[in-house]
Amino acid sequence: MHIWGSSRGLARATAWYTLPNPFNQTVPAAKDAMRVALLSDIHGNDVALRAVLADIRRHGVDQIVCLGDVATLGPAPQRTIDLLAELNCPCIMGNHDAFLLEPGLVEAYTQAAPVIDAINWCREELSSESFDYLRTFKPITELPLGSGSMLLYHGSPRSNVEDILATTPPEHWTRFSRSGRLQSWLAATPICRCCDSIEVALY
Repeated sequence: MHIWGSSRGLARATAWYTLPNPFNQTVPAAKDAMRVALLSDIHGNDVALRAVLADIRRHGVDQIVCLGDVATLGPAPQRTIDLLAELNCPCIMGNHDAFLLEPGLVEAYTQAAPVIDAINWCREELSSESFDYLRTFKPITELPLGSGSMLLYHGSPRSNVEDILATTPPEHWTRFSRSGRLQSWLAATPICRCCDSIEVALY
């Protein structure tokens, strides 16, 4: 299986990634690899999203999934949501998506006035239909992959504001699982830390 990864709507082509197996399990090779495109942290950048989607179409994928944080901080929240809705793909609720739906959450997350102001502006730019669309986002979902599955979430399976870093030891990952155990493979959005805008990909 291969993952087509794009974070913050990277406009340039990225490489194909083979998802690592954190538990060093033996996974049978599939005859026909499934290509999955993961979109994450678009943050209202419709220009970059169009570029990434064009790149995805050139390569061809079997499934597109959005891992959240789609329409805050950037210049075109409404156009970004319009583009994403056209894909009719599964979407995960990111913390910034939740901020749009529940304004009180953002101040519990950050006191940075520019961030709060930007989120409030983006909220005012959205149509009522866009809010209905955001409400369809799921906190976590599972994508079947033949004999296994991929667990998809923003942040951690437990919370979209909780960080699982690339340096987090696999033996500690179970504490982030709602069920007390992890599925066979995990895929997560790059972690967004507002204090320094660093994003860390887990592939």
